[in-house]
Amino acid sequence: MWAAFLLGFFGSLHCVGMCGPLAIVIHQQASRQSRSTLWSAGLYHLGRITTYVLLGLVIGTLSMALWGTLQFYLSVIAGVLLILAAFSLLPWERQIWQLPGLRQLGEWIPKAYGRFLQSPSRWAPLAGGMVNGLLPCGLVYLALSTALATGDMQLGAAMMFYFGLGTIPALAATQFAGWKIKGRFALVRKYVLPPFLILTGVFLILRAFAVPIPVDLRLLHEMTNIPMCH
Repeated sequence: MWAAFLLGFFGSLHCVGMCGPLAIVIHQQASRQSRSTLWSAGLYHLGRITTYVLLGLVIGTLSMALWGTLQFYLSVIAGVLLILAAFSLLPWERQIWQLPGLRQLGEWIPKAYGRFLQSPSRWAPLAGGMVNGLLPCGLVYLALSTALATGDMQLGAAMMFYFGLGTIPALAATQFAGWKIKGRFALVRKYVLPPFLILTGVFLILRAFAVPIPVDLRLLHEMTNIPMCH
């Protein structure tokens, strides 16, 4: 779950450019309509995370159906995608928007988002956030690929939940501080996100090959207590 959270945290620095304007508009609209900006921001992020969790449930259910026969391939593919993304060899945004149906989805989302923004309802930011969660985004699809590699519906949903939590700090900071901090985000994204993507990708590949990975201090203990054969 920490991996999912960190993927959202570091990766959201990339998504500020796409989702940042939408988040800022939610903040500005709340001010114009004399609504609490904190309430609107909270509902917006709750809506996004709700969509991510629902997508995680769908992907997790699919992975449960495929896990028995395609476990190896799902984990390897997810790991390779993360590594390619780390080296910027996967121009996901350009390719994703060309997929059948996603261009139409990309045209529908701004229209639906605009309607919710104009709504006087105090719950409008929640609906706007849920629509925002459907925006074709390479980072979200990378997170879904790792959820697919879990082979479990609940784990898939949990991973997307923690991923969504990780995206909140950067987008919330953009909402309340505008573009003043965008340059600082770019440095972290450039130097921190790629190594993390590589490590996560390698982990998924090793997991596919059933390579034992120590999760505690047992390995260190065994190295300091090497049995002697004579």
